[in-house]
Amino acid sequence: MKHERLDYLDYITFEKGLSQNTIDSYRRDIIQFETYLATRNIVSWNEITVNILGDYSEHLSASHKRASCVRKITTLKNLFQFLYINKIITVDIGDHLKNIKREKLLFDALTPIEIEKIMGAIGSSLPEKRDKMIIELLLFTGARISEVIDLAVEDLDFEGLTLRFMAKGSQQRILPITDYLADKLKHYLLEIRHNLKEKNHYKVFNIDRKYFWVRLQKYGQMALGKAIHPHLFRHTVATELLSSGANIRIVQELLGHKSIATTQVYTHVDKKKIKKLYESVDIGDE
Repeated sequence: MKHERLDYLDYITFEKGLSQNTIDSYRRDIIQFETYLATRNIVSWNEITVNILGDYSEHLSASHKRASCVRKITTLKNLFQFLYINKIITVDIGDHLKNIKREKLLFDALTPIEIEKIMGAIGSSLPEKRDKMIIELLLFTGARISEVIDLAVEDLDFEGLTLRFMAKGSQQRILPITDYLADKLKHYLLEIRHNLKEKNHYKVFNIDRKYFWVRLQKYGQMALGKAIHPHLFRHTVATELLSSGANIRIVQELLGHKSIATTQVYTHVDKKKIKKLYESVDIGDE
């Protein structure tokens, strides 16, 4: 169980870009849960039942303040979703955790000027040109950094102008691309990737998300004087699409959200716009 916990902490550190304080809180919450499971002789994530989750939820309510319960339950829901997507567990049992109402969190989004500054802070060396191409893909597609990093050459269809992203759980998502982005990718493959002498010839980018995260942190500090993370580009795409009046169902499909509710929480567009977009959507249909 420790191995999966460490994988999850890596995920929220290097892909989600959460703050160190948040990561430390998540770590404590998960270890506390594992300690509780040990008292029930549970040694595998797949041994956890709905009854155990219910007992643990009651245990938290009896021994912690409401705000702490909200965070701890949220931590476990996110953890179980991660375990399910990565096929560690066969059912997302976190759905059975008791819901406690909380205030919606708002996500940051980059402005066009900030994006321009970030791109301008990146130099012209081959590795830096690779980083620019990754950022452009994140901005054009709204994809997760893991999806972009895992992109294979065979996932590029220049004739049909599409990209195929392989999400966790062997699910795939095919997105359309513009002629401009297709030309940029062709140039990258022929002129940049080739000269980088990449070892993995089947992959578009031979870089892991941890190393890209470190490089992105540097660009953020240079351009904006603050740390940035890959998921920030995804927030930006979602916000821009919904702010521009895009159908929320289409945005859900583009981003690969399982639930349409996730698409709403993902952004902080004006509530009146969200209401208008929802008029044509059956919210109960996820």
